[in-house]
Amino acid sequence: MRIRIGLVAVTMLALAVVPAWADTITLQDLGTTATIQTTDQAGRVGMTNWSIDGTNYLYEQWFWVRVGDAVGQTSLEQLYQGYTQDPGNLTTATMKFATPEQVTIDIVYGLLGGGVGSGTADITEQIRIRNLSGRTQTIHFYQYCDFDLGGVGSSDTVWMDSATLVSQTNGLFRISETSAIPSASRFELGLYSSTLSNLNGVATYDLANAIADWSTVAPVVGDATWAFQWDVTLTNGAALIISKDKHLVVPEPLTMISGFLAISSLGMYLRRRTAPKA
Repeated sequence: MRIRIGLVAVTMLALAVVPAWADTITLQDLGTTATIQTTDQAGRVGMTNWSIDGTNYLYEQWFWVRVGDAVGQTSLEQLYQGYTQDPGNLTTATMKFATPEQVTIDIVYGLLGGGVGSGTADITEQIRIRNLSGRTQTIHFYQYCDFDLGGVGSSDTVWMDSATLVSQTNGLFRISETSAIPSASRFELGLYSSTLSNLNGVATYDLANAIADWSTVAPVVGDATWAFQWDVTLTNGAALIISKDKHLVVPEPLTMISGFLAISSLGMYLRRRTAPKA
């Protein structure tokens, strides 16, 4: 009996919430690594690394929340409560946050690597925002993304494919994100660091475009970023669940070379897209 109790205790400790001072969360699977920082690291916070075969394609991806309009939005690391992760399964982790207005936020990450040399990887994020205040509250939740595909942030292109799908490319490099449940209320495409500065510096900031206007917003070329905003009113005890999926594709060197040699028009297009930003 003592042995059984001891094993249960060890398991509970392994899955326990890690205190807030544990500020680095690592996801790993089949040649792919993602790192989430819960404190500022050289001006960046949140997910600051998504590497395939040792090369990082992400500069920064993170979340903000605003409850009501009396105060501005807050970057989630300021509300961090800890995380859970099974040491035997580094493909998943759950982060926990709580606002002074008694709104809790849980983010469940899932990483799926394509295998060493595959050039593909996928990250899912399941987000639950719950109102435990005892009253109805309006909540604004934001996601911000800054990918540097091909290691050249100045030559990316980002655009909206639909109300639930955004894509970013740099030549044959591609990242896409699908927000299937539910679609966002607003979005913003921009150049670094306009959106980030507004999220951190402008009180009660709303992203530039209603999601219904996605087809009228032109692509952005350069050191491109994108952001989504969800607006929801929750009664006491109610929750909003957001389901998102990011898929990253990195071309193999031989694929890139053959692409240049096979189709000259594509080669001209790629050279034009990867030219340094003026």
